[in-house]
Amino acid sequence: MIDQFDAYAEYYNLFYEGKDYKGESEYVHQLIETHHKGALKVLELGCGSGGHARELLKYGYSIHGVDISSRMLEQAKLSIRNDGAKVSFSLGDARTLALNKKFDVVLSLFHVLGYQNSDEDVLKTFLTAYEHLKPGGLFIYDFWYGPTVLSDGPSTRVLKIKKDHQEILRISEPNMDLENHLCKINYSIFVKEATGLYKRIDELHSMRYFFQDEFMHFESNKFICLDELAWMSQLPLAQGNWYGVRICKKPSI
Repeated sequence: MIDQFDAYAEYYNLFYEGKDYKGESEYVHQLIETHHKGALKVLELGCGSGGHARELLKYGYSIHGVDISSRMLEQAKLSIRNDGAKVSFSLGDARTLALNKKFDVVLSLFHVLGYQNSDEDVLKTFLTAYEHLKPGGLFIYDFWYGPTVLSDGPSTRVLKIKKDHQEILRISEPNMDLENHLCKINYSIFVKEATGLYKRIDELHSMRYFFQDEFMHFESNKFICLDELAWMSQLPLAQGNWYGVRICKKPSI
């Protein structure tokens, strides 16, 4: 199994220290309450270092997190080690996962779906969600919204971090692959070591963006879309929104 986040994982929590996991998890909880009140068992595909799982536990859910990165899972287990009775983690690929368990809700957050670069990979991920849901269960996933990605365009970004004795510089340089609906982001990470010299890490992350008509194909015969919203709002997804969320239901019969 390829661990795309192998080097990146060591600094992941520093890069996203300001991410509003609490607010996002409250938002997801409200979506669940609206569309499947009483849901308890949650499967998170691409749980990363456990930021959403940690917050969702506060609402009484029982959560199983899956990630393709063993190093991410190590961090997740460390961050939630006091809640072991209601949370578990396992190494796995969203495209091929087979837990032989059923859940009330399957989540795919923080653009995990975007890492599924081909139609085949997306369809396999949707099948994984379908196979792990109870009848009537929800599949909630977020995504990059294609029309806004194309109109606004991603830009080069520089992130500087100084914390304790660490100094890190991350440069994100995007390149668009319009034919395949991909934004290929080159990450160059410079870490200042105790010697005063910098260690360099280079990683390429290919992120897919999506258009609404594609989801009809991916969801067909498996899910009913209950709602599509601009991420972190109750407003319909529209031009100008970078991120969207869809709430889908597995038919009860």
